[in-house]
Amino acid sequence: MLTVSQAMEKFKQAKVPQNEELLRRWLRKGKIEGAVIHSKREGWLIPEDSIKALIEEKKEKLKQKDKCQKAYNDGYQQAVSDFRASMRKWIVFGYEKSGSIKRSEFRQIAPLNSDNYFKFVDQHYFARGVAKPRQSTDYFYSEGFFCYPIGSIVIDTQESPYNEIYEEEKDLHLDTLAILMLSEYFRLSYIEAIKDTKIVIKSK
Repeated sequence: MLTVSQAMEKFKQAKVPQNEELLRRWLRKGKIEGAVIHSKREGWLIPEDSIKALIEEKKEKLKQKDKCQKAYNDGYQQAVSDFRASMRKWIVFGYEKSGSIKRSEFRQIAPLNSDNYFKFVDQHYFARGVAKPRQSTDYFYSEGFFCYPIGSIVIDTQESPYNEIYEEEKDLHLDTLAILMLSEYFRLSYIEAIKDTKIVIKSK
């Protein structure tokens, strides 16, 4: 049996990209055969065969993706790239759907459950520009893009690592998807902020 860290190392050794938060979500939903958790302290234990099967499945998906990419000519790829770039600018002015994100729901749904992380999100999002954190914020969605006016955040669901989360959870309510995308954005930002802090401390 493997721990989550050991499982992630198996993906790394196989040179197959894998999002740890997504892996943990699969575990919580019972999507990995034979995985068990006896206590929070011990954490998840995953059969090595299940991880090997996941790796092979992802390898096959990567092969298919590579084949599709090779099928496009350079001109078409550039056209798609230009289109998505223009969409980033356009989404602020026009959108298909919109919704709201409640701060309380964000804290319930966000995969990273850490007080320091939630303080970071409040500082850079819910409490941005105001004295007290907002209890609800708006977002807009169009053509695979989520736009969050606070902080001028635009997330492309076709870009890594958001694409894996989107493909896995795309059947969920749009509000929930908006929270998952935003929580991943701030998870990455939070990790970078911690790294930068450690670098500053070391340099002193």
